[in-house]
Amino acid sequence: MLPIDPEIQIKSTIKPGSIFLFADDDYLNSTPHYYVVLNHNPLKDTVLLLVCAVTLDGNVFCNIDNSPYPRETYVDVTPNQCSILRHVSLFDCNRVKERELAKLVDKLREKKLKHIGIIEHDVLKSLRTASIISPAIEENIKKLLRG
Repeated sequence: MLPIDPEIQIKSTIKPGSIFLFADDDYLNSTPHYYVVLNHNPLKDTVLLLVCAVTLDGNVFCNIDNSPYPRETYVDVTPNQCSILRHVSLFDCNRVKERELAKLVDKLREKKLKHIGIIEHDVLKSLRTASIISPAIEENIKKLLRG
């Protein structure tokens, strides 16, 4: 069987709500996390908009309690709401990552990225809404999220 080019793999799987598992280069922690694509048209937009999930624990709750951002900008998602998740997870919609498609292709080429599936539509809508109401997100990003 011939290997499929990573760019073709990414372009054939990326959709609104696609979930990828990878470690972000912006963080010192090399633990992979789930990232959800928020774009309405990820193949047409110049950047991908990604939001990260973290498993809820005491440190996360402490960070939320001390956050200057509204609680509505943090979205809790249970395994019942998203079949891919094994634990209750939190999406911090105050930190929407902008990444070029080529960055994901490179991570896949290096075997540092895995396509997991697609998040449920209701959860995707909640993530977009929380990002749009966040005072931390720039207006050009909000415009893309509104579609």
